[in-house]
Amino acid sequence: MIKTDLTPFDIAIWILNNQNADYTLNFSKYIISEPGLQYNQEREILQVNRSEFELYWLNKQLNSLQHNQELTWNSNIKISDKFYHVPMIDFEVGINQDLIKSASSKLIIELNLQELWFFQSGRSCHAYGFPLLNKEAWYHYLGVLLTLPRDYPNIDTRWIGHSLKRGYSALRWSHNTTRYKHLPTFYHHEKYIR
Repeated sequence: MIKTDLTPFDIAIWILNNQNADYTLNFSKYIISEPGLQYNQEREILQVNRSEFELYWLNKQLNSLQHNQELTWNSNIKISDKFYHVPMIDFEVGINQDLIKSASSKLIIELNLQELWFFQSGRSCHAYGFPLLNKEAWYHYLGVLLTLPRDYPNIDTRWIGHSLKRGYSALRWSHNTTRYKHLPTFYHHEKYIR
């Protein structure tokens, strides 16, 4: 049974505990800007290795945010000397979470993932997947997100474009500005058993 009070931090720990090597995670602090201008805002990249990635580190980063900053988890992870990505999804603003929940069993198969965790983000819905993807598989994954059939919930295509331009995806973990309604809140888990 899945706990109902999961956070993105819990999902990160679960995903990373499945790795038998040292890893380095990437986070970003970014300044909130007007819609359409957000991509151009500078991001402060934070790196944290396996031995330091704990709640103390996360709380320290959250408490250090300026009044107009938010914190995201970036998809790119270095494990040993190779780079991987956490599969992430940012659904369009206003998508009904019941629609996402009802489509999740088909979505996990379409995306060739084993697990998906869904969060209500305060403006839209976010998802984190497993297993990790190498760079080539990550580009393919983003392509699949762009070309999902119309009966799937809409993915934020600008978010995909920003992921491609940056070379990583990012989903928000904080609630430090008025743009967002609340912290990401867990609402559904999907597991595909082959």
